[in-house]
Amino acid sequence: MKDLRKNSQQCDNDDRYHMLFERASSAIVIHREGQILDANASACELFGYNSEGLKGQDLLSFVEGSGEEIRNIIPNGTSRSELRIQKADSTLIDVEVSSFNIDDDGSVQGAIIRDITEFLDARKTLQDNLRFIGTLLDTIPSPIYYKDRNNVYIGCNKAFSKDIIGVPKEDIIGKNLFDFSHAIPLDTASVYHKFDMELMLKGGTQRYEGTVRKADGKAGDFIFNKAVYTDYTGKINGIVGVMLEVTDYKKAVQSLLEKTSLLEGLLRSVPDMVFFKDRKGVYLGSNPVFSEYVGIPMDDIIGKTDFELFDQETAEFFREKDRAVIESGSSRRNEEWVDYPDGSRVLLETFKAPLRMPDGNIIGSLGIGRDITGRKLAEHSILEAKIAAEVANRTKNEFIANMSHELRTPLNSIIGFSDVLAEGISGDLNNEQARYVSHISNSGKHLLGIINSIIDISKIENGKVELYYELVDIIDLINESIDLLTPLAEQKSIVIQVEDRSASRMCIIGKTQISQVLYNLIGNAIKFTHPGGSVTITIDEEEDVFSISVTDTGIGIPHDHLEDIFLPFKQVDSQKSRRYSGTGLGLALVREFVEIHGGHVKVESEPEKGSTFSFTVPKKVTKNEDRPKSL
Repeated sequence: MKDLRKNSQQCDNDDRYHMLFERASSAIVIHREGQILDANASACELFGYNSEGLKGQDLLSFVEGSGEEIRNIIPNGTSRSELRIQKADSTLIDVEVSSFNIDDDGSVQGAIIRDITEFLDARKTLQDNLRFIGTLLDTIPSPIYYKDRNNVYIGCNKAFSKDIIGVPKEDIIGKNLFDFSHAIPLDTASVYHKFDMELMLKGGTQRYEGTVRKADGKAGDFIFNKAVYTDYTGKINGIVGVMLEVTDYKKAVQSLLEKTSLLEGLLRSVPDMVFFKDRKGVYLGSNPVFSEYVGIPMDDIIGKTDFELFDQETAEFFREKDRAVIESGSSRRNEEWVDYPDGSRVLLETFKAPLRMPDGNIIGSLGIGRDITGRKLAEHSILEAKIAAEVANRTKNEFIANMSHELRTPLNSIIGFSDVLAEGISGDLNNEQARYVSHISNSGKHLLGIINSIIDISKIENGKVELYYELVDIIDLINESIDLLTPLAEQKSIVIQVEDRSASRMCIIGKTQISQVLYNLIGNAIKFTHPGGSVTITIDEEEDVFSISVTDTGIGIPHDHLEDIFLPFKQVDSQKSRRYSGTGLGLALVREFVEIHGGHVKVESEPEKGSTFSFTVPKKVTKNEDRPKSL
């Protein structure tokens, strides 16, 4: 009988456990080493199978990926993990799996599976919102912080960490006011701590002003706005503080008070006439200078119109100017001769502008009148001085040109006689003598080149460049310059290449000038290119012009010197000037000679990568340029 009662009692317990198993809201799966032995109704609903369809299946087959997470926890008894499983309809859901042993040896295990998709979505949304709030707080220029009930910082924005404390945010979290004695003196920290604790005790909000020494060492005036924050039950968890800096505001208020008190004094001391009227032309005020001009006291001017102060014609003129300013909403300037009460006549410059309220509404006009008689006389004197300077400059250029011509004659003799000596016509020279004579000839030729460049610059400045147009084969002209410079290129093992992309070759130009442009550009490219480099001359055709580019692989030019290199006597720097000979006139002549042809020059360069100088010349001259001309 005892056994029967025991068996009956066991059956009752099993029935109750099975009823709980089936009615459980969470999905429960019974398995042996992953093979499903039984599953309740919630598990069938979760997986999308009926009970018979789940039984016998491998629990790991539902897990996305390798399922190593479950495979590792099956033998280990009680555990918990988050996985992603695939339902019968192939949809994926996130679940939380809690595993536990059913029998003593752990061969049969149970798994409680809960769909946490919505929970994870909510968690992600919360994380996104927290990131958004953090970003939003960091964009707010006012320092913001929040603490827990123990007055320990649990967060802040960038303005608080960087501008107030002067350390990264992560170094603030978990600390209190007393941990930042470098920024907050202990006595000040004690006062703020007391305020915080009172607020957390009473709740509500708190507002007070204080002076804070900021991270940059400067003192700032702040308004502290604090409030408690609570949990969902209303329990106070801590405080949030916002610091509004009012340093500039206080300075502005003080400045405004000072300006207001000084305004009347300013109007009285300003040397110009100042007056202001309403929209109907009625005077609202003026300064003593204007009062002197109209011949009546300042107080008597208020309330009057121009028709009560001036003759009809003058009043109508002033009224018209006032209307124009008010209707257009913009300032105007005009000059007019006026007669003072003492009979003197002056040139008056008047500025008129709309008189606006702080909201932008125009309520009238403001005028400032200034005697510019002396300035006009000074401008006339300056103009005369400028003309005299231009005459002196022309005289200087003419002197330079004349002196350069005088120097060329003896230089040509020096060069000629040194060449005669070098050729041995007057007798053989020993090696040392030949070297000296060579130095004399080379130095003379260098100096002659400088003088010729100076003469060219002087001619350009004096407008005496004679430009004779000729029909020229542009390719032949380029090759002539290359032939002259090839020995220099060979000394440095520099390769010169020509890329002709033009359809035609003929143009009408000043041959002498363009030839010098090519010689200067190609010569510079060779001079400033390292041995073993290359120089490429490219010819393109664009409608009515030839575009010629000279590209080198040389030392390049810094960007901040690209405009200076076209100035006469200008070198990139003194160090390069000593390493690479030259006067700084070559590129100045290049630009001038190209521009008098109606073309333009441009340069592109990168230091240590090389430079490209490009210029354009027209294929033919226009009607009024079809003859030789002097510029």
